[in-house]
Amino acid sequence: MTSMIKEKTIFLLLIAFFICYSCTKDPVKETVDNFYFSFQNLDFEKAKTYCNPLMSYKLTLIQEEMTEEKRSFLEWQLKKSRMKIELISYDEKRGKAKVTIGITSYKEGEKIYETDIILLEKINNSWKIIDF
Repeated sequence: MTSMIKEKTIFLLLIAFFICYSCTKDPVKETVDNFYFSFQNLDFEKAKTYCNPLMSYKLTLIQEEMTEEKRSFLEWQLKKSRMKIELISYDEKRGKAKVTIGITSYKEGEKIYETDIILLEKINNSWKIIDF
């Protein structure tokens, strides 16, 4: 009887572990999603929080060169685009990740699908975008 209870308990614990494990979020995916959402909304200050200092500086330069006309055009284009993460590859030993994203956008009424690469690095236990 106690053997059966132990087996059931172990079985339930294993199920709980797998459920919890499958529900955990991927921090790299979360960083890329949050960055892209912030960038898509032209919230440069928020987007910078997901970047290392050099990428943050590059975003500052983009932001400073943004005229109202450029901002309106970029807003219009970004709002119509959709990003999908296709592949994430990790190099845990070096604390690096490479994310391949697919971006669907429209140009002159034509649907365009492009892929791009986002590079990340683990800095102080947080994943930061180092290049895109």
